[in-house]
Amino acid sequence: MKKLLYKVNPSIQSSILEWNNWVPLKVKAISWRALHNHLPISENLIKRSILYSPDICVCCTTAGESVDHIFASCYVENVVWQRVNVWCNLQPVNTSSVRDILLVYKQVPDFEHRRKMVQAIIMVAIWCLLRARNKLIFENKPLKMENVI
Repeated sequence: MKKLLYKVNPSIQSSILEWNNWVPLKVKAISWRALHNHLPISENLIKRSILYSPDICVCCTTAGESVDHIFASCYVENVVWQRVNVWCNLQPVNTSSVRDILLVYKQVPDFEHRRKMVQAIIMVAIWCLLRARNKLIFENKPLKMENVI
């Protein structure tokens, strides 16, 4: 499937999201969909005329809900990225997009296994953030950062 996608659209950069066999398929799929802006969030649902309500982030209620906002610039989710940086012993990185977040692991200077571990943690964090957001929307469960990861 991946080879077919690259034949159809050669502009897709395969080096951004390298498949990691330490991560479940559902987590990899969410990371891929986030990278390519194929998640069912307000911005995309409004573009497809599926949703007509305001395009407001349900977590912070201060900005429009885009993929880059949800994962990179929403101050509520930034707490998770700060914890990931501390946990993985990473230098603080300025991330303004999902692409930037998914490339953080390439800056890890140590062994290949450590890079793979950091990439797996980032992909799982993206999946957990989306899952927590969906629980807030569909189950009305409050978003608590200590329960996200």
